[in-house]
Amino acid sequence: MLRSTREEHDQVDPAEALMREVGAQLRQVRLERGEDLEEVAQYLRIKPTYLFGIEQGDLSGMPGRTYALGFLRSYADYLGFDGDDLIVRIKSTVAELTDKTRFTIRAPLPENRLPKAPLLVVSIALLAGVYVGWSFFHDRG
Repeated sequence: MLRSTREEHDQVDPAEALMREVGAQLRQVRLERGEDLEEVAQYLRIKPTYLFGIEQGDLSGMPGRTYALGFLRSYADYLGFDGDDLIVRIKSTVAELTDKTRFTIRAPLPENRLPKAPLLVVSIALLAGVYVGWSFFHDRG
């Protein structure tokens, strides 16, 4: 069990690591400036929970990717960083990961015009049974 935890720790997502690093730097600068997260959130008109998520490097609580990047850019600009450069760095890191990923797309199986043999045999047997049953009851009556 210890081995699996170590393997997971060794395989940290580079984009996730970058977000944690950026978030820690933003938090450090905010604290050095002596600003409260609530005040910054009010000034930027961004929910404090979103800014807290940015500082933790966790963007999963954001309403969407576009909003997350916009909030990150605004927060970085407010603290004196180059927000546009930061977004470019993050996007390039994610793009590098996406370029390395190979997707396998399976083609749908071709549709046959005729049903397979077992289905055809069962259908014919059922039709024959229905016909025999109908003629038996029809002749009796």
